[in-house]
Amino acid sequence: MKLLFYSDQSVLDYLTSLPESERPALLVELASAPTLSFAAGLETPVNYPGLAGLCGELAVEALSVFSKKIAIPAILAPASTSAAAPQVWGLHLLLEHFDKSVIVLIHISEAEAFDSAWTMADEIGIAWDVATPLSAAVTSLVEKLKAEEYFSSGAWSGFTIYGDVSASAQSALEPLVSKYPSLVSIQSATA
Repeated sequence: MKLLFYSDQSVLDYLTSLPESERPALLVELASAPTLSFAAGLETPVNYPGLAGLCGELAVEALSVFSKKIAIPAILAPASTSAAAPQVWGLHLLLEHFDKSVIVLIHISEAEAFDSAWTMADEIGIAWDVATPLSAAVTSLVEKLKAEEYFSSGAWSGFTIYGDVSASAQSALEPLVSKYPSLVSIQSATA
């Protein structure tokens, strides 16, 4: 499972722009409140449980939603505000029984709330839309990833920037890269 921290809902555009061979079989959103459903143009039912539904023995297929905008089956965040623990437990159950590729999306601002999911990841990365200003949440996340030694482990997949990737946008990252040279694996991608 790849865990991808993201900066903006446009991450869905970035993921659907990936070559088909790099797209996951399933997207999963971990969030305290619905975020990506709006970006995907989906209205989930008021009682949609998200990943926590697996704790109640709902099937992956029953929880998966699909929209033309994202073109990848997804389990989105619960329709109403939810704690992290049941979602993380649902992720654990998913990974025990689902043998296809999964990308789990966590907004940078909620990274610490879902930190118990980090250890389940085979790969961890950050996808940052250059139109989103760098914030204290990004720096905090990078510091925690460094403290947990993800940059030096084989799990680190890089800090991918996407959107209107220009030299000036990349130079905005210079303070972060100079402080954390392990982020040198910044990759550019267009969405």
